[in-house]
Amino acid sequence: MADPEETLWLRQQLDQARAREKEARAREEAERREKEEAIAREQAERREKEAERREKEEAIAREQAERREKEAERREEEEAKAREQAERRKNQKTTLEEYLHNCHFRLYKQLRLADTSKSSTGFTKVEGKYYPKWLRPWTSFMNTQRQYHFDAIGKVCGNRRLFHQESTTEDLGAMIHRRRAGDENAIAYFEELAVEDPVWEILRPLWEEEEIRKEYRCIELGFSHNMRDSTQPSDGDLAREEEPSEGHERRRWTGPNKTKPNGTGVRTHLGGDESLAFVYDYKVPHTVTLEYLKPAVANEKLFMEVIERANSSTSRSDAEPRAQEKAEEQIAMALTQVFDHMVRYGVAYGYIPTGKSLLLLHIDQSNPQTLYCHPCVPDEDVGESSDGGDWTDDKVSYTAVAQLASFCLLSLRSQALRGASLDAASREAEATLRKWSEPYDGAARLIGAEDTDSPPSELSSEATDGSEFISHVVPADRKVKLRSRSSCRAAMDFCKDGKDDNDDDDDDDGSDGDLSRSRAGTDANKRKDRSWSSSSENEGGDKEEEESGISEPAPTRQYCTQACLLGLKRGQNLDDNCPNVLSHRTAKGGSRHAIDLNEFARLVGEQLRQNPYQYCEALDGWGKVGAIGVLFKLQLAPYGYTFVGKGSLPRHLGLLQHEGHVYAWLDKLQGEAVPVHLGLVRLDKHQGEAVPVHQGYILPGGARILCMMLMSWGGETVDTVMAGGAVTIDLQAEIRRSSQDVWAKGVDHGDERDANRLWNDERRRVMLVDFERATLPRLKHKQLSKVSKKRKRQGDLGGHDRKRFPLGHSLDLAIMPRGPHPYDRQSMSQYHAPNPPSPRLLAIHHAIAHILYLSAAGDYIDDILRDAEELGAREDGSTELGHLARLGLHGWSTGEVRGRRY
Repeated sequence: MADPEETLWLRQQLDQARAREKEARAREEAERREKEEAIAREQAERREKEAERREKEEAIAREQAERREKEAERREEEEAKAREQAERRKNQKTTLEEYLHNCHFRLYKQLRLADTSKSSTGFTKVEGKYYPKWLRPWTSFMNTQRQYHFDAIGKVCGNRRLFHQESTTEDLGAMIHRRRAGDENAIAYFEELAVEDPVWEILRPLWEEEEIRKEYRCIELGFSHNMRDSTQPSDGDLAREEEPSEGHERRRWTGPNKTKPNGTGVRTHLGGDESLAFVYDYKVPHTVTLEYLKPAVANEKLFMEVIERANSSTSRSDAEPRAQEKAEEQIAMALTQVFDHMVRYGVAYGYIPTGKSLLLLHIDQSNPQTLYCHPCVPDEDVGESSDGGDWTDDKVSYTAVAQLASFCLLSLRSQALRGASLDAASREAEATLRKWSEPYDGAARLIGAEDTDSPPSELSSEATDGSEFISHVVPADRKVKLRSRSSCRAAMDFCKDGKDDNDDDDDDDGSDGDLSRSRAGTDANKRKDRSWSSSSENEGGDKEEEESGISEPAPTRQYCTQACLLGLKRGQNLDDNCPNVLSHRTAKGGSRHAIDLNEFARLVGEQLRQNPYQYCEALDGWGKVGAIGVLFKLQLAPYGYTFVGKGSLPRHLGLLQHEGHVYAWLDKLQGEAVPVHLGLVRLDKHQGEAVPVHQGYILPGGARILCMMLMSWGGETVDTVMAGGAVTIDLQAEIRRSSQDVWAKGVDHGDERDANRLWNDERRRVMLVDFERATLPRLKHKQLSKVSKKRKRQGDLGGHDRKRFPLGHSLDLAIMPRGPHPYDRQSMSQYHAPNPPSPRLLAIHHAIAHILYLSAAGDYIDDILRDAEELGAREDGSTELGHLARLGLHGWSTGEVRGRRY
């Protein structure tokens, strides 16, 4: 049996072991719990971190979503802003550079050409037109002047928004693109929209600058297509000549073809008067073929070679040389047409627009045998890019609008020839130039020579092309860029053949015959275009440049008063209020005029025939141009009478005489409701006088004034006066007053409008002028009383709607009644009437018929019959013009005479 102590010890050991085991299990449990707690904590931390990560990701996602939303909003805002800016840009004014960009890409490049089979041939008739001997490159314009004048435009315009918005240009471009151009009318429409109007727009701001106005001596420059061709009949003339008569078909006028250019550049001087700066003619592109353009104008002997081929029977057989020769001929003819206009209108500048190119032309008027030419092909020069990314200042100045604008400014440096200078230049042209098909002397030798036989060195293009222009008003910060490269690059090939020949120039096959054929005088050789050099600066630079060339004394006195000239006409006393009264008095003084009206008319006629440019100034530059003539300011030296003359071409003599009859009928109203009529004078050869050197007053274009009706100065037109606002009187009431006074005399004016109503400040009333269309009351004649009712029914003499006598009717149809002769045998026995009439009498017979036709002289037949009561035929059967009617010519006209056409 175990010792109790041992048992106790064993029991204690067991209890201790159990306690230790329990503690170990407790520790293990604690450790397990700790591990589990740690794991739980880790899991919790992991879950927390995962939650945080998810939160972060969600936050990032939210941020990204917000960012995407904001980006979308930003893009929408930017797109909206871009659309708004684009819309605003399209509808806001543009700068000069933007406008030129739009004009080139949205206008000029929108031209579409019709197929050549549907286009006019564009053939240009140049027979009888002057052509130059030499064709030279216009180097100074290409190298200097183009950029200089464009810089002047850029200096004024800067970055200001002055020009049409882009949307307007796009709309115009759409209009251009819809129409295919196949004739000159279409090219004219295109050029006006795409080039001429934009040029006018970019030049307009220049005239607002006083410095520029002084520099160019101009307040406005515009394009005009409405220039009156004084060498051709007016519409009224054509209407009268085309009026059909019974038994005669309508017949068109068949005189010389039109000689005026398609358009002109009209400058307005500082004083307000106008003159031509340049001329131009439109051409369809296939007449100025781009493929051959540059080589053709680079050939200085082009004209001589073309004329040589035209006069030669030989021609090339190869297709390519034939095409080249045809192209050269068309280019030479186009140049000739504008060159002829430049010579006849006395201007130094011209150009040819074709829709695809511009030919800028210049002549030195002291050496008209040389034509300077600068060809421009804007499509080639500017390039194809339309986004503006490579748009540079260099390209801006090469657009069609920019180049033509520079040309227009350059043209202002030269004054158009007028009066005596134009007359001398026309005689010099007749002596030194040749007309188409007529070769120059020695042309064959020059063509065959290996080396070019050039004009004298002092006449080279670098020295005398008239463009070495150095302004005295160059701004200090403006630098003139010098460019050596040509503005024309390789050209494109266009088809040349067409079918329809409806070119306007087809009617232009010759010049008028009014140009003097005289080759006397060489004053034009001494004439030089004065450049605006530093000498202008020494002279002040702001004085209007005098017209270079021959200078004749102009009328400088004020106009004589109505009372003065009425006193001269009536033989009454002088008017002390006349500004020229001291010169009108006799040497002994007194109150009477030194001469009477007959002497006055004789002296004026002699003065005009001796020299029509002395004390005679055409007022056409001031708009004083009527339907049948031009107004002149005249001064009779040494008596000081200052008045006006209504100059007319010979074909209007009948109308001028008719107007004189109307003034005679209104004699009691002269000096009140109408001006004082002082007679009619002729400027050509007078009986007993030598042939005048000048043969009338030359007008731009070559026509000459050969007859002039003398009148007192009526005043300015009422529309001009009303625009000025200087007159406070009721002009409408004064118009009615004068019209009623004229109507009370039985005169129907026939063309009463503001242009024919003048305000006379001296009389404080309106005066009516231009009575060439007026009708007079019918005069009764006792010997026609028996047939007056029949005449009234026939309508050939009565009322305001009487018919003019058609040319081709014999005199008996015009003035003698049908049926029984109105004269009895006893009255006719007093006169000798040959049977048959002499050839001279028949010639006079037809002359009367012609006069009746031209001047509507039916109103005066009664006067002729009244005169015929007093005188009869001479023994040889011939009669005075006013006495033919008394002879009773009806029945004399043969079928040949009756059917003759005039």
